[in-house]
Amino acid sequence: MDVYAVLGVPRYATVEEIKSAYRERARFLHPDRHVREDGTVPLAVQEAFIRLNHAFRAALARTTVPAAASIPQQRSVPPTMPPTMPSTRPASGPMIGPSGGPPPRRGAGAPVPRVVPVTPMDPSAPSVPAPRGPARRSATDADPMLMLLTLPQGCRPGWPREALEVWALTLVPAARLHLQEARRVAIQAGALASDQRARATAHALLTLTVSGLRAGRRLRMLSGLLPSAYDALESELPPTVVKRLPARVGIGRGGLGSLLG
Repeated sequence: MDVYAVLGVPRYATVEEIKSAYRERARFLHPDRHVREDGTVPLAVQEAFIRLNHAFRAALARTTVPAAASIPQQRSVPPTMPPTMPSTRPASGPMIGPSGGPPPRRGAGAPVPRVVPVTPMDPSAPSVPAPRGPARRSATDADPMLMLLTLPQGCRPGWPREALEVWALTLVPAARLHLQEARRVAIQAGALASDQRARATAHALLTLTVSGLRAGRRLRMLSGLLPSAYDALESELPPTVVKRLPARVGIGRGGLGSLLG
């Protein structure tokens, strides 16, 4: 995984640039923003958020390690022994426990609970419970950004992992810039019902985003997958709406925006 490409920063980015890029993407990809009606979060959202966090930590480590290595090392000082706790054993007689009585025997009493570290957003889990509060969405409040993010799940054949990474961490965050325009296009196309409007908005988002992005090696790996993404969106839209939406675009060798056959 190219951690810098995931964050959208160059390899020579500063710590502040890395943090700024991470905050921008995490604000959109945070699972609380993509809670479904049944209280779960789509697996694609969970995996994208995990990859983003891994990339952030790796990029930050690579940026700060060289700087730390350039600091002159001070002369090592022999470590001092840590202060010892006062003994509860009296000068003579049995040992005294914390409550003043004899200490419990080994193995006696209730077992000490084992502390298990909890890793947030475990990718092996298909969903996570939703938090209470305004994060919950009603079924009628369809989110075109969430629809676009989870779109590869409904595509056949399945997409390779690296393509899913580019889709979730490069294309979808860039789509938010076109959300207002895409909503307008969807309404003009005649998508009036809530679910149709969200799907038509996601269709327009895909076209506007692909047309506006700079072609690169990572983005070109989506070139053969975009038709399946368009097919998945158009399969549940009326033909009259599809005809009024902007034409499909693709990623060709000459760059972005070439018509798909």
